[in-house]
Amino acid sequence: MPKSWGTVAAREKRDRTVFATNFKTAERRSFRNCTVADKELSLHKGAAASIASKERTSAGGWWFTYDEAEPLPQLYFASLVAKHRSKPVIARNLQTGEETTFPNAKAASAALGIPRSSISLIVQGKKAATKGYTFRLVSND
Repeated sequence: MPKSWGTVAAREKRDRTVFATNFKTAERRSFRNCTVADKELSLHKGAAASIASKERTSAGGWWFTYDEAEPLPQLYFASLVAKHRSKPVIARNLQTGEETTFPNAKAASAALGIPRSSISLIVQGKKAATKGYTFRLVSND
């Protein structure tokens, strides 16, 4: 005979232990599942699950994994998020037609003296050009 049945048995079957590490304090904790982790750490619903499944990088200074032995990422907090979100961009000089590829908008901004917000607006198609340059994301084709 099974030791539990009904919704209790279904919950036991779905539970998957999740391990959390705080970036600032290096505190490590384990939780019965991602929902419990979200509630106990006061994170938004689904935060732990999206991080453990590698869709996001961190939430509220916490990093999550299903594998207790998995090492903490080498980049921390804001650096990890920035690396996760950064995308290579191509800057095209409107006078010469010369194109230069940059690893991200921050690098393009620093090299060309153009605000990152302007580069972002151009990439999104909300602005045509700025300071003689137009930008586009590097395609994965």
